[in-house]
Amino acid sequence: MKRSIRRLLGILVLTVAIFSAQTTSSYAASIGGGAVQGGVTITSPGGIDLTPRVTTFTFNAFLIAGAIAVINNGTFHEAECVGTINPTAAINGGSVGTETTLAGAGFVNPFNFVGSGPNGCTVTGTAAGPNPGVTVDPPGIPTGFTRVGSHVEVVLKLTNLTVCGMIPPCETAPTATAIVTAEFAPAVGQNGLSPTVPGGTPITSASFAGIFGETGGS
Repeated sequence: MKRSIRRLLGILVLTVAIFSAQTTSSYAASIGGGAVQGGVTITSPGGIDLTPRVTTFTFNAFLIAGAIAVINNGTFHEAECVGTINPTAAINGGSVGTETTLAGAGFVNPFNFVGSGPNGCTVTGTAAGPNPGVTVDPPGIPTGFTRVGSHVEVVLKLTNLTVCGMIPPCETAPTATAIVTAEFAPAVGQNGLSPTVPGGTPITSASFAGIFGETGGS
């Protein structure tokens, strides 16, 4: 986990540096971070075990708690929000190639999200994690999810990230990148072993918890 946190922070610092070096007269930059938790259901037949197979999944719960700010460098106005964020509908995705209990990689379909804070601030936008190999800013970071054992990293491309803070106006970052690093915990009694193994039970549902960082702009 410590290595993942250092990697996440390194990527965010690199991205901030890239956008800080822009010479355009006006652009919006965003930055944020916090905690993430939720649950996921494996919807493909057979679930996840030691037999390689293509998988699909649906997040059945998803909650982000943290802070996000968008800054307009033309007016030097900052819109910020501290609160919680949820998707507006179910989030689906699947593996690219086969997945097993040991490892997997894949995509997250586009979804919209909304958030709010106790002071009345709001956050809206769209997120997607296309197939691995599609990159977002900074260059070279693949989108989608990668899992090794219980550790999962998800890179999402955000569009139209809009924050409305206590002081108008709202500010929008047309593009941004969100990185989630989390631990994947199968439901009780699901060990991820193939049914052919005595006591083997495929993974069909799991919870996850971790942290996220977000930065970008244009």
